[in-house]
Amino acid sequence: MLTKYDSLTQKFAFACFNLFIFEIMVNLKIKSALISVFSKEGIEEIVNELIKNNVTIYSTGGTYDFIKNLGHN
Repeated sequence: MLTKYDSLTQKFAFACFNLFIFEIMVNLKIKSALISVFSKEGIEEIVNELIKNNVTIYSTGGTYDFIKNLGHN
């Protein structure tokens, strides 16, 4: 089955990912997270939530630069 990954599919996937992250953060104490993504769309909210919960973020290349430009060091 071939499915086009369109913007609606992308928004649904992102919403599911947000729910998944929320469930993890409610039930577990995350101490660190590795974030390395191609598309930076939508990760600002996730990064802010992780920072708010004192999670240490490890990142690579462009994702590191993106997070640093948000004001997080």
